[in-house]
Amino acid sequence: MLDPFSARPQRAAPSRLPAKVRRSTTVAADDLTLSQAPTSPYAEVQTVATVCPILAGRRAQTDLRPAAPHPGPNPPVEPSADVVRLDAEGDAASADCPGESRMTDVSVVGLGRMGHAMAEELAAAGCSVTVFNRTAERARDLAAHERVEVADTARAAAAAADVVLTSLADDEALRAVCDGPDGVLAGLRAGAVLVETSTVAPETMSWVAQAAAERDAQVLDAPVSGSVPSIHGHQLVVLAGGDAAALERARPVLEVFSRQVIHLGDVGAGAVTKLAVNAVVHALNAAVSEALVLCERAGVDRAAAYDALAASAAGAPFVQYKRDAFLDPDATPTAFALDLVAKDLRLAVALADRLGTPLPQAGYDLAIVTAAVDAGHGERDMSHLAEHHRRG
Repeated sequence: MLDPFSARPQRAAPSRLPAKVRRSTTVAADDLTLSQAPTSPYAEVQTVATVCPILAGRRAQTDLRPAAPHPGPNPPVEPSADVVRLDAEGDAASADCPGESRMTDVSVVGLGRMGHAMAEELAAAGCSVTVFNRTAERARDLAAHERVEVADTARAAAAAADVVLTSLADDEALRAVCDGPDGVLAGLRAGAVLVETSTVAPETMSWVAQAAAERDAQVLDAPVSGSVPSIHGHQLVVLAGGDAAALERARPVLEVFSRQVIHLGDVGAGAVTKLAVNAVVHALNAAVSEALVLCERAGVDRAAAYDALAASAAGAPFVQYKRDAFLDPDATPTAFALDLVAKDLRLAVALADRLGTPLPQAGYDLAIVTAAVDAGHGERDMSHLAEHHRRG
């Protein structure tokens, strides 16, 4: 079983994308909009089955349809003075990937924990990767150990490829990186696909999609379920909303670091479903935190109590891979911070209010997570909620 807090696992020799999918691709990360409900009644069950083993046997079929042919040749690309290719030593590198005359070009905008890991995997897979981060030093740090190009602006990164991935912390960060003369939207090529992988409000994704359409580009809201270890283990689940043909163009890139890509409907369906999935995950985190502290207060050994939870019907994959985090919270690096948990739950509750749908569990979870953040635990891992209860 993959330890989510261990060092990055060793990989075999880097695999390469098939020759038939060579084309220009750009990567950045956050979310998109909603225009209709998921096309399949099983789509949300497929997603929740990755969290809850009780549902796993009901419907969890991997979406592995053959990729559609690329609609045509890439438009000519003029070299940009704003983009500098660096090799692992930080020196100028050649334009081609090793072993191929031309591999897939990918741009990643946003190098937080998730975006950084995605860029690493794409580079290891043989893609030609361009990156941008508002804190430039983080991009240069990545270039110190991976063959990537570093762009000076989000616009330059977006202009470098036909598929652009964004990975950002919240709605405000996404709008800041996308908007303006040096933003992602200003650099999108006609026909490009912008893939937003963050957890943001559906309304934010609608704004991104409308702005991209004005440049004849398409948007996928493709938030992901999983964490950094899931990326390095190629186990992310991608929750995609948007045009089916656009998804097929982006699919080879997404499959570099994922095990399942689920098409949920139009733009925004991915964002909505991600909020629903995270509401389940955060409820499970709250329940495990409370149950573990209850057992401890009654004199049950912490590790023994946790192993009992993991072996029971409650033993979802989340419970399995968070064992070390719950047993030794002070020695555990942050994989998903409590302040981001609060952000997700606020978005879910706000969506439910707009739709007139009761969401009492998420409201309760938001209250206790907010209390933990106010008590100074906001930057700690989500499992630290149990520590908040111990000290309360």
